[in-house]
Amino acid sequence: MIDAAQIILNLVPALGFQSLADLEASDWLQDVELYQWADEASQRLAHQAGVFAEWDNSATAVSLTSVYPAPVNFVNLVALYYAGAKLRETNVAELAALDANWPATGGTPIRASIDAGNLGTFTLYPMPTSSGAVILALFDKYLPTISAAASALPISSPAQDYFAYHMLAEARGKESEASMPDMAQHFRKRVQMFEEIFAKYYGGGQ
Repeated sequence: MIDAAQIILNLVPALGFQSLADLEASDWLQDVELYQWADEASQRLAHQAGVFAEWDNSATAVSLTSVYPAPVNFVNLVALYYAGAKLRETNVAELAALDANWPATGGTPIRASIDAGNLGTFTLYPMPTSSGAVILALFDKYLPTISAAASALPISSPAQDYFAYHMLAEARGKESEASMPDMAQHFRKRVQMFEEIFAKYYGGGQ
């Protein structure tokens, strides 16, 4: 677990301030912007590296219903299980090639698609013909918005540097008298390096 508030506090000297109070009193940068950039960084990690994964068992099969809402803050489906059996992820084009009448085919689901229904849903194939089976999903998600009131992030401590570099890149890239384009570019390269490392470690996102 890391804390965006502590990262911001640690960045105060690197941003040219004596204290957090000095930063908050400045004309070119506010702490609320740093929290916004931390939130942007967490969303980038969720999308590009699949860092924030979570199990969800809130969905239960309903007879003759094939489309179900994805969990809150859903980014990407990692795995889906129906009554304990893992489903094969299949896109809508593949479903159509398998079965021209796939939307109406009933049975025990063996496949799942995240692009066959509306955004934020997943579709089971065949359509369940009985109710009650638990649908267990492992998915990559976005975190709730990072702010001064909610600054904790469920990720290991080495990620602190990633968030710090992202905030530094945005701060030094911001158009102001304190702008340092060369340094901003340097920090962005560090951010990209971390994203590549996270993608390899966590297996990549969407």
